[in-house]
Amino acid sequence: MNLLKIFRAAALVSAALLGTPAAAQQDAPQNVPPEFTINTSGWSGGAQIQDGRFLSCSVQRPYDEGRALFLALNPRYDINLGILNPAWELKEGERATARVKVDGSYQKDFPAVPAGPKVMVIPVGADGQLFELLRRGAKLSVAVNDQNFEFALTGTAASLNAVRACVDKARELAGEPVGPQAAQAGISREAMAALLERAGVEGVKFVRHEDLPDGVVQGWVVGEDVLGGVVQQQRPGREVQIDDFADEFISAVAENCPQPVERVEQPTEVIAEVYGVKTAKLRCAAGEHPTFMAVLFALDDRYYSAFFHQSPFEQEEEAIRATDALANVIRELARGAADQNPATGGESAPEQPSQ
Repeated sequence: MNLLKIFRAAALVSAALLGTPAAAQQDAPQNVPPEFTINTSGWSGGAQIQDGRFLSCSVQRPYDEGRALFLALNPRYDINLGILNPAWELKEGERATARVKVDGSYQKDFPAVPAGPKVMVIPVGADGQLFELLRRGAKLSVAVNDQNFEFALTGTAASLNAVRACVDKARELAGEPVGPQAAQAGISREAMAALLERAGVEGVKFVRHEDLPDGVVQGWVVGEDVLGGVVQQQRPGREVQIDDFADEFISAVAENCPQPVERVEQPTEVIAEVYGVKTAKLRCAAGEHPTFMAVLFALDDRYYSAFFHQSPFEQEEEAIRATDALANVIRELARGAADQNPATGGESAPEQPSQ
C-alpha cells in the first residue's frame, strides 16, 4: 500500500524563503545566468544568494539625501519594499507600521521591520495589484516613523520586469514551475529542503514533481525506505482548528487501510493563539506491507500543513525522528514570529527558515 495515493485535495502554498533586500548588493558570481544581474533604467541589483541558496531578486535606486528604495521578490513572488535612510538609527526588534500609497490608486498599511540601523523593510507579501501599480505608476509614497517618503517610479516597468525574469530563472533552475500563479501550487522544493536541513534530516532525495499524486506538494525519500511528503490547505480564518484538519487527514489515511488505523496523537500546542503544532503516529497493520506514518500537523499564518514520514514498521523510529525534528523547527519559528509581533499575535509567517 502506498499512502501517498490517498491525497486528492488540491494543495496550496505554505512556506517559502523571505528574501530581504540588503543595503548593498553582493557582487555577481561568474558564469551565472544573465537574468541574475540587473542594470536597467536607473535600477541595479539581481539575485541574492547565500550559502548556495537563492533568497530573492531585487533592484535598488538612489534618491536625494542619500536615500534609496529597494524592490524585491522572493522565490514565491512575494513583494518586499525597503527604504535606506542615512538619518535613521533603528534598533533591532523595533516595529513600525508603514502606509504604502501609489498615486491615487492604492493605499494599505503593512508592518515594517529594521534590517539594520539605516534600512527599514516592508514585507508586503503576494500583491499582484501593487506589483502592477509599481510598474506603471508615477509616485510611491511611504509613511513610516512619523516621516513621509516619496519616490518617483521612473524606470520601474523595465526593472520590475527584470526582477520577475530573475525569479523565473531561479525557479526554472530549481525545477519549479514558473510564474506567480504556479508558485501558489505548493511549498517550493528549496524551502522544504531548507526546513529539512535546519531540522538536521540527512540523506534526503526529492521525488520529481511529475511522480507526485494530486495533493502532495513535495515528496522526498530519507535513507532507503522512509517516504516523506507534505499536504497543505489554505487557512480560512484566524481560528486555530488544527484538530479538525488532523481528523480529515487521518480519515483519508484510514480509508485506504482494510482494518482500523491505530492512531496515537499528542495534544495540539497552540502558540500565541495563532499558530498550532500537533504530532500523531498512525499504523496500518493490514495487507502484505504493514505501514507506519509519523505526521506533523502545523498551522501558520496562511496554511494548514501535514508533514509526514511513512515507512515499514521496522523503520518507524527513523520516520519518528525526522518528523519530530521538523516539529521542533516549526515550534521555534512560530515562537520567534510570536515574539517579534506580540501585539498582533504574530503576523509574520512562522514557516520561513532563517538565513
